[in-house]
Amino acid sequence: MHDMARLEERFRSAAVGREPWMAPLTELTEMLGAKMGQLAMVDGHGNLLLNVFTQHALDTSDDYMAWRGYDPAVNPRSRAIVSGQAMRCIVDEEFIDPQEAARSPIYQELFRPHDVPHAGLVPLSSSPADGMGGLTILWSTSAGAADTFKRRIVEALAPSLAAALSLSTHLEGSKAGTLLDTVEMLSGPAILLGPDRGIVGVSAQAEALLRRGSHLAMRAGRLGAMIAQCEAALDAAFRRTIAPGTMPGVPIKLVVVSVRDRSPMLLELHRLPRRDQQGSANARVLLTVRTPRPELPTSTADALRKAFDMTAAEAAVAELLGLGHDLATIATRRGVGIETIRSQLKSIFQKTGTRRQAELVIALAPYR
Repeated sequence: MHDMARLEERFRSAAVGREPWMAPLTELTEMLGAKMGQLAMVDGHGNLLLNVFTQHALDTSDDYMAWRGYDPAVNPRSRAIVSGQAMRCIVDEEFIDPQEAARSPIYQELFRPHDVPHAGLVPLSSSPADGMGGLTILWSTSAGAADTFKRRIVEALAPSLAAALSLSTHLEGSKAGTLLDTVEMLSGPAILLGPDRGIVGVSAQAEALLRRGSHLAMRAGRLGAMIAQCEAALDAAFRRTIAPGTMPGVPIKLVVVSVRDRSPMLLELHRLPRRDQQGSANARVLLTVRTPRPELPTSTADALRKAFDMTAAEAAVAELLGLGHDLATIATRRGVGIETIRSQLKSIFQKTGTRRQAELVIALAPYR
């Protein structure tokens, strides 16, 4: 006989960070004879704040994210949690008929291959503004659908689990705020991003930057670039950052430009350690914005000459490129032909180990 009180205490321990959420969730699924379990929460914009799978379901979790299984528009089970009665366990037969399930892409291409045709779903909150939480327990074909006894066990645990989620959300929000404040003090504006570039938190300077809408903006809770080419580059950089094998602490660098004057802004995307997926914010990436450094006694051109063994002319051109000027403008300001500037640019590329002007801007940023 499992001790429900002890299991409730384990979920409270997970809420305050004393153990990973995965541990009590795995115990619960084993108690119910289920194949796997999932605990998730989305905010009012549909961004995923928390996504915890049991240990033996981690391979499934990657497919789940690829399918956007947390999106009610894609997954009927997520839709049932969002629209269901709080603290009541519902099963597939209550919200989707067999014919519809047979036509559903996610049922046939995700649930069926992973052998999870039966689900018990429990909405754990009913306030969309604060976030919607849900517990999903999944049974295999051989185990069959949840009977009344198993559903009552889940419902008995639901209120304490909802309270643990609420506590965790509050604590993780405080921790995220502390992290953002610290990063902003050391490096500049900072943004925490969850899956699919959902904004989890922003520092004060980053909030002001987003309000300006010159380089970056928030759209339906997601971070986006103001210019289409930069939006595509931002998406590619984000996907590279969260890709399996990317090491935390090694940033992906990206330059975006302003919609107004095309001035460049250097971004760095840092992959965060997942720590068993237990953080409520579910932040995957820390994005920092490089701000101009205070003027140094040595000029930028002198610093570039010393760092890359440039000639005085090359350093002057490199400095203007770093400030966002195009080749024609630089040629006019330098009083030379554009072919001379192109020749100097070729030499600058060789000395800095770069191939494109966007890469060059990144390489020169520390010397501005």
